[in-house]
Amino acid sequence: SGTTLSYPGNFSEQHRKVSLNGQAFFQVHHSEDNPFSVEANGLIVKVLGTKFDVDAYPENDKIAVVLESGKVELAHEDFDSFNYTMQPGEKAMYSLAENTLTLNDANAAIYSSWKDGKLIFRNESMKNVVEKLKRWYNINIEVTDEEVYNSIFSGTIQNESYEEIFRYISIVCDVNCKLIHNYEKEAKPEIIISKK
Repeated sequence: SGTTLSYPGNFSEQHRKVSLNGQAFFQVHHSEDNPFSVEANGLIVKVLGTKFDVDAYPENDKIAVVLESGKVELAHEDFDSFNYTMQPGEKAMYSLAENTLTLNDANAAIYSSWKDGKLIFRNESMKNVVEKLKRWYNINIEVTDEEVYNSIFSGTIQNESYEEIFRYISIVCDVNCKLIHNYEKEAKPEIIISKK
């Protein structure tokens, strides 16, 4: 939800470059002479053959790249000295404001599970959970108390309705989740989350 992927009119085997706003999982076939690249808000992920996930929603101040297999090279269109080659199982977090790259080991299956119809949260901050659930269910979520963001959430979401998920969140995170159903055709349901 909320993702756009664009590519130039001359996209071909020789010129494989796309621009991403949002989140996408890529599985790219190896072509040594014709690398594939993804541009996301200045960060460039260069690929020969691999599987990887890029999370680059424009409202976030960070871009996350998780490499499942193969190799990718990270570069930046504005900084020639910016260059890093990722290994499988690594998560790179690029801060737009600070122009810094943080690397961690990651379970790639957790980060790319959304493409298989699952959201997996492991000790995730409530701020991240709220953002992901907004997109997953295409709903509006209002957090009325900043203390809600201090909560940590773990769980796996597959076929549950948003009503079930927020009922569960209100129990395990000690918050109140009020559901407001909007029955107008174009309107999204709304969830209001507050501290108990």
